[in-house]
Amino acid sequence: MRIRIGGSDWYDFDGSKLLVKEARELQKLTGMGLQGFSDGIKEGNVDALVFMLYVAKRRAGEAARWADFDELDIASLEVEADEDELAAAAAAQGGEDASTEEDAGDPPDEAAAPAKRRKATPRKRTAVG
Repeated sequence: MRIRIGGSDWYDFDGSKLLVKEARELQKLTGMGLQGFSDGIKEGNVDALVFMLYVAKRRAGEAARWADFDELDIASLEVEADEDELAAAAAAQGGEDASTEEDAGDPPDEAAAPAKRRKATPRKRTAVG
């Protein structure tokens, strides 16, 4: 998964690992535990998304302070998930289609499918018919 804000550089975020020191920081800075963080990312919780960016920047070797994000425009936060992450999210949501509207009608060739980009607040799409 990749994340950025305000058109800045993309940062990779590996959600399959979270160091103990990162988990402690998560709880101290946001009040969320691990499940709340995971759910918050899926639900578009501002603190969960910003913490994801915070950790990604620090893992990339950049100095980042939690307060540095307070003045940024949350509407400019973008998350880019690959097809496997989208499929896992769909399965976790009871089989809902986690794809975006822009891919409606795309061929099912997963090998050639690019990563899907979405704004910080995910939209659920309901199939008609």
